[in-house]
Amino acid sequence: MFIVYVLRWLLLAMEALIAGPILYLYVISISAIVTDKKRQAKNARFSCVAEPMRSTFAILVPAHNEQDILGALLDSLVDLDYPKDR
Repeated sequence: MFIVYVLRWLLLAMEALIAGPILYLYVISISAIVTDKKRQAKNARFSCVAEPMRSTFAILVPAHNEQDILGALLDSLVDLDYPKDR
């Protein structure tokens, strides 16, 4: 009977060890979301003109022993019809 009691407490301790970091990440995520919403609301009050959404992106080119075609690929990326300031 004593072994079952100890095993139950060990199981509870292991559950707490697993749940602790998950709960921590949950609290941090919720905090970040709430802070972002407050910041957006504050910026919306002080902004008279809405700025257009500006998106940026990166292009990753995985290459291994591709020196023969890498130059053509980079030239093709430069020739894209996308605003240079973005």
